[in-house]
Amino acid sequence: MRFWNPPDLVRWNLSKRYLLDLEQRGVGVVPTVMVDEPAALHLPLVLAERGWAAAVVKPAIAASGHQATLVTPESVRDVAAAIDQGHLRRPAMVQPFLEDIRTRGEWSLIFIDGELTHAMLKHPAPEDFRVHATYGGTSTRATLGAWWKPGGGTLAALPVAPLYARVDGVDTRRGFVVMELEVHEPSLYFGPAPEAAVVFADAIVRRL
Repeated sequence: MRFWNPPDLVRWNLSKRYLLDLEQRGVGVVPTVMVDEPAALHLPLVLAERGWAAAVVKPAIAASGHQATLVTPESVRDVAAAIDQGHLRRPAMVQPFLEDIRTRGEWSLIFIDGELTHAMLKHPAPEDFRVHATYGGTSTRATLGAWWKPGGGTLAALPVAPLYARVDGVDTRRGFVVMELEVHEPSLYFGPAPEAAVVFADAIVRRL
């Protein structure tokens, strides 16, 4: 089997702990805290100390919003119990819920050979917080706003350049924050951007 992205980079990307590494390397990421056990003690403490009125708990290893759970001070003990009892996969992580996802949407930026080819703007369904189509979320191709600063950024923080990558993030009022970086099996949204598939094919040919 041929890997177009380096296997070591793919392995590093399998656990969302990579967000902590990116933060240490100076990338603006959504604040991320790994939930220590027992969650019944640690999770309420995290919300209280951080002052998060709403947060999202998710498994550190998961995709497509699987088991992502919105948590508030009122529901935190039930969610913590679900983690401790194994109903939510461990290890788990918690991040503040960004209301901008509902009001401004979440961006997916697709890069081929380090160059941005296209961008998608995603919104959750009414009354939900997940942008994935499985939960009623929608995505459309969109033009980046003035907040976009080309060059450098998230990919520059990686030890080795990927052939392909998708950076998910939110344009908040305090700047763009990275929610996820995908370098293993991400959806690259070639349907709305067929010309990017040609760019991808050409990049592979150059490596043959």
